[in-house]
Amino acid sequence: RSLGKINFNTSSTYRLDHRIDTCDGHSGSPIWYEDGTGSFFVVGIHVSGPDDTDSNSAIRVNSEVREFIQRFLVL
Repeated sequence: RSLGKINFNTSSTYRLDHRIDTCDGHSGSPIWYEDGTGSFFVVGIHVSGPDDTDSNSAIRVNSEVREFIQRFLVL
C-alpha cells in the first residue's frame, strides 16, 4: 500500500494526475481514494510514471470508464 496526493484540479475528464509511489509493472493498478469516512473508491487506473511535473498519470474512472469495465466483466 502506498499513499500519495491525487490532484483532481489539474486532471481532465479522462486523466488523473497523482503522486503515489509506483514502480515498473504497476500499470493497470487501481488508484484508491478515501473520502474521509473510511470508505474507499477506485478513482483511477495507473498508466505511466512521472512526467516533467513529477506526477504520475492514470485513466480517470468516470461513468464512461466504469460502464466499460462493467460490460467487460459480464462477458
